[in-house]
Formats: sequence, structure tokens, C-alpha cells
Amino acid sequence: GFWETYAISLHWSLTQFTPSTNNVGPISVPERLFAIAVVLVALALFSSFLSSITNAVNALRSVRLSSASQEAQIRQFFHERNLPAALLAQVKAFMRVRVAAISRMREKDVKLLLELPESLKRRLHAEMYLVHVMELPWWPAFISSRSDFVEKVCHRATTEMLGSPGADIFVPDGKCEGAIVPVDHGLVYTHREVFNKHSHRFFEGDAGTVSLRPYQPLADVGLWAVWTYRGHLTAEATCPYLFINAEEFSEVAIN
Repeated sequence: GFWETYAISLHWSLTQFTPSTNNVGPISVPERLFAIAVVLVALALFSSFLSSITNAVNALRSVRLSSASQEAQIRQFFHERNLPAALLAQVKAFMRVRVAAISRMREKDVKLLLELPESLKRRLHAEMYLVHVMELPWWPAFISSRSDFVEKVCHRATTEMLGSPGADIFVPDGKCEGAIVPVDHGLVYTHREVFNKHSHRFFEGDAGTVSLRPYQPLADVGLWAVWTYRGHLTAEATCPYLFINAEEFSEVAIN
């Protein structure tokens, strides 16, 4: 019947990809040529499939081995210096969060972009940063979004950065080197007193902790004056932000 014929055909097809026995064989020259062609194709496909699985397993093993080696080095470092176990636990927790964080490709990760001519780089940076930079509240009304000055600020002074969960973007009393403009939700600012009170970690729900909105500038006073940070900025989730370098900004403004 139909199902018996279907089962025999399926069994014969599967045996061409695996070293299994089969009591169905060719009885004519065309059938034998067809069987030879199927065996050759099956050999190539099965070898490729097996090779891809082997490479994937080796890559996973290499990643795990690297992670285990780094963790062992950290444990040895803390053990040799007799550092507190609580601090070790915090360091390991930060490592796990950082590894699990979603990555975002940045300009410096694309090597071909580094080889672009200066004119193309300027146009690229204008398209990338112009909309975000013009969201800053202190631009004079006469500054056009397509002015030469704004495009130079985008090209020379602005860089896209990535905040990783738990990483310090700045800490209290650090020298302010420029303005920070978050592009998405995820950055958390903590006032100095609250930061010191909670062992240098932001305390969610405290009155001194603020979650920054997208395009809410921070430390932009550093573009105009010598300034030190008054609090602590970190990321509670992977968050891209723009950094406007104060020194480069000043050179563009002077020229």
C-alpha cells in the first residue's frame, strides 16, 4: 500500500546519510547511477553538517574555558591579597552582568569606516549625531542644524559611547571632560551623598537617584568651564550615549 511504500522510501533515504543497513538496492543501471549520486551528495552534506557541529562545540568550549580561566585569576588575585569575600562576590556579579549585556556595534568596531576620507566621515558623523546634538537646550536660536559649526561639533567633538550595566561612567570629584547625552533609557545618576551612603552603588528608589531620560544632557557645564563631577553616573542596562569632548568643542568654537 501507500504507507508501506512511503516507509520503505523514507528508510532508504535515511540510510544514505548514515551507516545503516538497508535491504532495498538498485536492480538496473539507471537506479544504480541514481543511488551513487545520492550517496555522494549525502557524503558531502553529512560531512559538512558534522563539521559545523564540531566547530560550534569547540567554540563554546573555548568560550567557557576562557571565562573559567578569568574567574580563576580573579579568585587567585583576591586570595593572595586576603581581600573580603563580599567584594569578590560583587566583582563576579558585575562580570556576569557585563558578559550577558547586549552589545551594540560602534564606529570603531567597523574597520572599513576608519579608512573613509575625511569628507565622508564628516557627513557620516553629521547624519549620526546631528539630530541628537540639536536636542541640547542651550543652542542659540540663530544656530541652524545645518550650520558649519554644528557639523564640526558632530565630526570632531562627538563620540558614541556604550554604557554597560554596573560600569562607572563617572564618579564624584572626577574631572569633567565633556557633556553626556543619553540616546536611550538606562543611565542612572546618583548624588554624591547617596552614593557614599550606599557603598558606592546607586540605591534604587532613593530621593538622590535619578534615571536620565533620552537626550537629557548631563555635565554640559563642563563644555564652558572647569568642572568636577558632583555625583555618580552608571548604567542599569546597556545604554548608548553621546560624549561631547570639552577640549574639542572649545577648539571648534574658537576657530
